[in-house]
Amino acid sequence: MRALWLLPPLAVGALLRLWGLSRQILFGDEVHAVVAALGLTVPEILTTYRIADHCIPLSALYRLLMDGGVRISEGVLRTPVAIAGLAALVLFPVGAARWRELGGGWRRAAVLAWLVAVSPGLIYYSRFARPYAMVVVLAPVAAAAFWHWWRGGGHRWAALYLLAGAVSAWFFLGSAPFVAAPLAWAAGDLAWRRLGRRPESRGRGLLALGAAGTGLAAGIAAFLLPALPSFLRLVRRKASFAWADAGDLAAVAQVLAGTSWPLLAVLFWALAGVGLAAFLRRRPALASYTLVLVVGHWAALLLVLRPEGIGVPFVINRYVLVTLPVILLWVAEGVVWLGELLGRGVGMAERAVVAACVAALVAGGPFAADPASRLGSFAGTTPMLTLYREPPALPPSAVPAAYRQIAAEPGDEAVIEPAFAKGAIYSLRPTIYLAALHRRPVILAAGDPWRSDPRLAFRTVVPADPGAMERSGGRFVVLHLDLPSLYRFERAVERGGRMPRPTPGDHPANARARELARTLEREWGEPHLVSGDVLLWDLARVPRGPAPR
Repeated sequence: MRALWLLPPLAVGALLRLWGLSRQILFGDEVHAVVAALGLTVPEILTTYRIADHCIPLSALYRLLMDGGVRISEGVLRTPVAIAGLAALVLFPVGAARWRELGGGWRRAAVLAWLVAVSPGLIYYSRFARPYAMVVVLAPVAAAAFWHWWRGGGHRWAALYLLAGAVSAWFFLGSAPFVAAPLAWAAGDLAWRRLGRRPESRGRGLLALGAAGTGLAAGIAAFLLPALPSFLRLVRRKASFAWADAGDLAAVAQVLAGTSWPLLAVLFWALAGVGLAAFLRRRPALASYTLVLVVGHWAALLLVLRPEGIGVPFVINRYVLVTLPVILLWVAEGVVWLGELLGRGVGMAERAVVAACVAALVAGGPFAADPASRLGSFAGTTPMLTLYREPPALPPSAVPAAYRQIAAEPGDEAVIEPAFAKGAIYSLRPTIYLAALHRRPVILAAGDPWRSDPRLAFRTVVPADPGAMERSGGRFVVLHLDLPSLYRFERAVERGGRMPRPTPGDHPANARARELARTLEREWGEPHLVSGDVLLWDLARVPRGPAPR
């Protein structure tokens, strides 16, 4: 019966990870594995690292499914990461509750369960078709297994450490410092015992440590050596000499805290510090272990490896996400300690303090403020996790007439947005701002030839042709003929509605937009609304069959 405490956070966490997932647009880095699976055989995938970084085991899985006749949809791509996200809701709190050396107690585990359930970073990557959600489960499981083995547990724990650690690094090499950190801690622990500073402590010997290190290296080499030439080329191409500054790290800390309120982020990290201090006082060996996991991983990435994009907070967050479960454990310990301190042994008072801390973290999270956007079509885009910068308000004067008309129409049919250009000149931020106005699902119509491959069955991103757009189930098609105008619109939003001067020249994607406009006019007739360089077709008013010429 005690396990019933897990049901409410489990239900909330599952809801946040699955709500609206079917309409979330497949975008950006999510397509790298798909492109690799379409263009390479399974042996080629297993032996090839590419500049457009793809997850090798996921790409191989997708290719195997394709070869078996399965059409790849958003659901197929997101199922593995969704399963990992749901598994974290159970594994972390139950593991904490059953970990004898943590001190036991379902109260800490219950707080941890709620923190895991509502953590924006864990939610975001449980909905994102990249390997981060799986690594966030695998790497901490490997670390916990090493601890149990090193402290005298059976060899099955060693086997779990080697397996989970190597597979975690296979899914995402950026997790390698985390899974190797236990070896560094064990070396320190061994030296400490040899010096006689802690003769009463338990732990295995040097031979066992060497065997664990050799086993982990062999596991990583098993997948890395066959792909070594392409891996070395990748390292040379993506070598970075940049550094993350204090502002970048502060932004990452706010994202990990999961709130756009700076004061609440400070409270989050203060509770983490208090929890770590409580661990150091009560269970120093375990506290030092968790500290090495976090600090060792961060130091290796920021000071030694420094991968490409390390100066971008959103990129740093991906690399350090694997440490978040440990940080949440510190926060849970800090919340419990605060409840004990302020409650002064009175059960109801302690529970009230704990509940207030958790409620504050939930209330300051992005899903409480704007669940429609955070769990909508653009839930997998960068702005949805950019908590260190508030999105600008959308001034009515900057809204094109086409979007005002869509907002005035009843119903919730999707808006189809043809997209031709890549990079900043056609970022999704303008479309996200406008989607927040009309509150409808959005479908992207992309011009990439590979999107028409019959092995794909995407619903959120369709080929940019009339037939595919009609079959998508969307109602409105909004076509921008001047791509730089979207860039200027974005600047207008950020400047409070003041449009910057148009830049001279014609963007290459504009020619493709005009070509699509001519095709749509042949198929559907004249646009139902023309507002400057924005054309609007309402598919509910389009006659079936080609438009009369």
